[in-house]
Amino acid sequence: MAAACAALDEVDGDFTALSGESGACTREYNPVTVTVDGVWRGRHTHYRATFSNPCMLVRAKGPVFEF
Repeated sequence: MAAACAALDEVDGDFTALSGESGACTREYNPVTVTVDGVWRGRHTHYRATFSNPCMLVRAKGPVFEF
């Protein structure tokens, strides 16, 4: 959880600006959609995206969605 908070701090809560983690993923097609609706430091935030599999999500967005 601390890593996710640190990653969000780095981008001031902008989920589109999150950078991922390097590494390889399989080409497995197992789509996952993430949706965020909430408040970041008093500001409403919304983010929704679909990735081809959970590994690709982590590679694209880092620890925030590792659950």
